[in-house]
Amino acid sequence: MYVQFEIQLKNLFLTCFSILSTQIAKAFAMHAGLRPCARCKSNKQGAFHCRLRRKHRDLDYDGGNSAKILETIKNTKLTT
Repeated sequence: MYVQFEIQLKNLFLTCFSILSTQIAKAFAMHAGLRPCARCKSNKQGAFHCRLRRKHRDLDYDGGNSAKILETIKNTKLTT
């Protein structure tokens, strides 16, 4: 039982909201507030696949604008 629990913990990571997650793509989309476009939503694709892999710029399925959110993130300069 202990070994199985330890193996399951290796696949988890802690998000910035202190939530344990198994998928980095889903955690990033939740953190950034991204939503997939209507076409990707109907094909059961997530926001990470739609916005970052396919680079869709259409409006979100619920009327939001995730492409604009990504532009803001992309244009932000990192400071150390």
